[in-house]
Amino acid sequence: MELAGKRVAFLGDSITAGYACVRTENRFTDRLARRFSLAAENYGVSGTCIARERPGSPFYKKERAEASFLDRAGSMAPGADLVFVLGGVNDCSLGIPLDAYGGTDPYTFYGALRTLYASLRARFPAAVIAVATPIPWVDQDDPTPSHGAPLQRYAAAERETADDFGFPVLDLLEVSGLRPCDPAFRAACMPDGIHPNDDCHGLLTDVIGAFLQGLAPAAAEQY
Repeated sequence: MELAGKRVAFLGDSITAGYACVRTENRFTDRLARRFSLAAENYGVSGTCIARERPGSPFYKKERAEASFLDRAGSMAPGADLVFVLGGVNDCSLGIPLDAYGGTDPYTFYGALRTLYASLRARFPAAVIAVATPIPWVDQDDPTPSHGAPLQRYAAAERETADDFGFPVLDLLEVSGLRPCDPAFRAACMPDGIHPNDDCHGLLTDVIGAFLQGLAPAAAEQY
C-alpha cells in the first residue's frame, strides 16, 4: 500500500500514546509519519481497555472505563484512509473476561472486539482497517487472579475476530522481536517490562511500517 499522503488513524492505549517516550516525536506513530510522509492521527490513551469495564468489578475506575476503545471509536475523525488498532494488554491485566468466540457482550473481550470492529467498519467504510495484537509483556503468562487469562488468549481472540471482518492482522506478540523477559533487552528498551522507550519505538516503527506497506489498498483505490 502506498502510504505517502494517506491519513492514518492509530487507535490504542499507552503503547500508541508513547507513555515511556521522553520525546513524543519518537513514538512509532510520529516516526511512521516522517518516514512515509503520512498524516498520523494518534488516538492512544494510556490505561484503556478495548472492552467496557463493568461497574463494581475489582479494578473498576470510572474515568478509565469511560475512555474504552469502544467509547472512543465514535469520536474519531471520519475520513481516514487507514485505521490501525493496537490494544488488549490492559484487558488482560485488568481481568476483562474473554467470554467465547462469537460473543456480543461489550463487557467481555470477544464481544467488545466484535462491537468495535463493526463500529469502525461503519465509521470508515472506505478505509483499510488493520489490527495488531499486543506486544510482549513481562507478565503475559502471569496466572494471578487479576489477569483474565494469559495474554496469548487475548491475542488469539483478536486474530479470530479480525478474520471474521476480513481485517489484516499484525501479530506483534509473535513477530515484534521485543524481548521484555531478557534482562539486557528489558533494561535497554522496556525498563518496566511493558512500555517501549524511545529506542524501542524505533524497532516498532520498522515492524509496523513494513506491515502497513504490505497491506492491500482499499477497494476504491484499485480502480
